[in-house]
Amino acid sequence: MGVFDNLIPSASNKDELDEVLLRWPRTQVDCTHAQAAESFFIGGRPGSAKSTAVVNTIQRNMFQKDYGVVRFCSKQGEAAEVIRAVKKAGREKDLVHFSVNSDECFGFLEYEMSRQGEGAGDPINTAYLLSQLGEITQNFDGTGDSKGSDPFWIQGLRRLNTESTRLLNLAGLEVSIKNMKRLVDNHFDEQDAAKFSRLQSELQDKSLESEARLRSFKEYEKFVRQNFLLEAFERANTSELSDEQVEELQAVGDYFFKSLARLSEKTRSIILESFYGLIQPFESPLLKKKFSGGVSENLRPEKLYQEGKIIVVDFPAKEFGVSGLLAAGIYKLAVQAAMERRCVNEETNPRMVGIIIDEYAHVCSPHYDSLFLTTARSSMVSCVLVSQNINNLIYAMGTKNPEARAKALLGNIGTKIFCNNSCYDTNEYASQMIGEEYVETESMVVDADQKRSQSFNLEKRRKVPVEDFTTLKTGRGFGGKAEAIVFHPGTLWGDDNQNYGRVEFDQDI
Repeated sequence: MGVFDNLIPSASNKDELDEVLLRWPRTQVDCTHAQAAESFFIGGRPGSAKSTAVVNTIQRNMFQKDYGVVRFCSKQGEAAEVIRAVKKAGREKDLVHFSVNSDECFGFLEYEMSRQGEGAGDPINTAYLLSQLGEITQNFDGTGDSKGSDPFWIQGLRRLNTESTRLLNLAGLEVSIKNMKRLVDNHFDEQDAAKFSRLQSELQDKSLESEARLRSFKEYEKFVRQNFLLEAFERANTSELSDEQVEELQAVGDYFFKSLARLSEKTRSIILESFYGLIQPFESPLLKKKFSGGVSENLRPEKLYQEGKIIVVDFPAKEFGVSGLLAAGIYKLAVQAAMERRCVNEETNPRMVGIIIDEYAHVCSPHYDSLFLTTARSSMVSCVLVSQNINNLIYAMGTKNPEARAKALLGNIGTKIFCNNSCYDTNEYASQMIGEEYVETESMVVDADQKRSQSFNLEKRRKVPVEDFTTLKTGRGFGGKAEAIVFHPGTLWGDDNQNYGRVEFDQDI
């Protein structure tokens, strides 16, 4: 059963969302499901206890309140700690541990083509997914928004991905990275296109002598056997297709046999090299084994809200490098897309879903994530995004207006939690956001006759000065106590109704 057991399809979930997810430790302030659905950002330097204290507190309450949760682990050994917490919460039956040693696999292209929903099987969606994964790789190696991000090349690569997916689907072949590569490896140049056009004309020329037509037919048969692109096209052409699919196949043929083939060699080679660069990580053993084919039922993202699965995605970047980042990125994007398709009002017992991402900047999708956060609340999704500092986010945004992008993303997050940090920019951002207040100051002046005069003034000062963030408790060395400044617009703290709280968490060691 979900958190909102009494909800009926036509009812408003307003009252249920006002129920409490957690009470901030050692305060009288609650965090409701509605506030959780506005998501969390947690920042703090290494060793600030942001994961062992703050994340664990939120995560533990999500487990206890029957959330479906997908937990992305960035460090070795982190998954074992999460699994212990799952068992402690009595949710072991919901646990799915997705790791290199598990039996589960997630062929993401196959999932996108076979999932339920009106948009299922749309090649444009698979092409967009691949381009999002390319963004993650570029951001990791610092090449985001480079020359390859020019709109012309983006559209050229996306079209190649789209038409490759479309052709495989029409031919009844598996939509996979392997088959897409085979198509591209066998792409037509102008010489191939001219040969194809000649043979097609000869085969359709009824005035041609039978012996000549037979020679053309044998030559064409050999051409098909030697070229996977042409083989796939022929398989689709000889299938039972609807009128709409016939038009689609004609468009695919025009692209591969005319548009792409007639591009200048330099232009075509750049598009093809962009494709090879995009799929190159999928040659790694990890991605081949876990993300190339087959979809485990327990990993279908819909299971998060349908059955309350707790999915631990355990491919630490420290161990698997870029392959680990892409593994997390693939599943993150699939989950986000599934949550956006979710129709909460049609569910009998809608359930909250938590997406917890440690070292979030490594798998950030600059364009998509900011948009996703604007609609996550309506899908009853709570994102918990963890990063050491704001500059990590800025770095992940590429080279075009990165600071504005990073702050736009943060602006779409409701609750911001700042642990001990030595990053001035992060501390300044937090201090400035919390704002200023008038403080009464006293001054004394002594004149030449040694007469003293006292005056009182009101002076504007930061509520939380920048340096305060460097003195917060960090768990170890403080009796397992870790402090954080918590800010949520509209939430008032303490007897003086401040707009922020200084919260002390217990560190799980």
